[in-house]
Amino acid sequence: MTAQIILTNQLGIAVASDTTTTIGKKALQTTSKIVALPWPHRVAVLDAGMVFVGGLQGRFLLSEWVLSLGDPLPTLGAYVESFATWVGEHADDLMVDDAVAMRDVARGELVDLWNMGESEWSALDHGDADHPLVLEAEQLAEALAIVDGYCERNFTRDPYSDLAGGGLEALVEASGFDPTPLVDEFLDNLREELHVDGGSLRSRLGEFVLGSLVRFVGSSDLLKINFAGYGADEMFPAHAELKVRSIYGRRLRSETCVHTVSKPWHSTQWFPIAQQDAMADMLRGMSTERRSAVFSIAANLVDGMEKLDEEDKQRFRDQLHEGLDGYFASHFERYADSTIRSLSLPALAYYADMLVKIQSMRSEIDRGPVSVGGPIECLTISRAHGVEWSRRLSTHTDDRTGEVEIGR
Repeated sequence: MTAQIILTNQLGIAVASDTTTTIGKKALQTTSKIVALPWPHRVAVLDAGMVFVGGLQGRFLLSEWVLSLGDPLPTLGAYVESFATWVGEHADDLMVDDAVAMRDVARGELVDLWNMGESEWSALDHGDADHPLVLEAEQLAEALAIVDGYCERNFTRDPYSDLAGGGLEALVEASGFDPTPLVDEFLDNLREELHVDGGSLRSRLGEFVLGSLVRFVGSSDLLKINFAGYGADEMFPAHAELKVRSIYGRRLRSETCVHTVSKPWHSTQWFPIAQQDAMADMLRGMSTERRSAVFSIAANLVDGMEKLDEEDKQRFRDQLHEGLDGYFASHFERYADSTIRSLSLPALAYYADMLVKIQSMRSEIDRGPVSVGGPIECLTISRAHGVEWSRRLSTHTDDRTGEVEIGR
């Protein structure tokens, strides 16, 4: 897991990140997650989420791309486009195996289909180990409804332009990708876990696999790359998030969201990344997740009051939602905004550093393994000086302590 924050105001940008990477049950506190572009570029890049994409480490891709850069690009969005284009153009040099990449994406989607619909799958009629239930008629319709419902909720984006109109079928044939083993794995799991013979689902699951590859699908299995900085033509700070799913067909399969500032008074912003509940509590009074929990508790209590009609209950829900948001906006967000707006750039870096440390402390007292922590890396970005490190991991080969160096 990861905790990162990007803070911006008119004077510049501060970026901070933890250095913990979780691999299975291990937590390694030695991973730099910030790539600083050299002068004359004014951009830093943070990676979070999955470490590998298409069999390649995300930081490796970023580092190689940085070496290809020449003059500063006009906008931060142009840097994002440059990275995506570079990966696609060098897919052959990077030895990306399309069949393996598509297999991994499709398998992950089938796992999500099972996990997210586990209660629905379990609700199907069961057989036993010696006599699995064969899905027919009504049971088959129920199973198909589970698959269709998942697709309606998650397969919402348009197909990739190069894979629409038969492009995916051509890529599947050229790469030698075969969805059959993946479908078999899913059906075997259905038989072993629920004693259900889902052979009649085979065709629909094959369609499901292709549907998962032809478009971007949001999930937790993504490499999330956040760009912060200034393009050569930009006076105010910008931020962009690139969500990367895989690499196949000589394209980075991703989705981009760019935030730019058109007016100076909109320069004050914060962008918490990955694990962020403690940072959100600090900046907004209460995180979105906790607000939802409080709202649900209150709404459930009201639902149990028989003397209230549905109109009164809905009015309560609406007023509670509005009241909670208004309270936290006026008592917390307003003051956080005015503070960040007024900070000097060094103070902005200190604030970003402390926010990530607060999130690290929350991770230490939460249930389960510690997933955020280690030394905190922090830097600033300004139009005048570009990227300047405030704190970074030591690069001395004889340093085994995990201590950090101060300065560039």
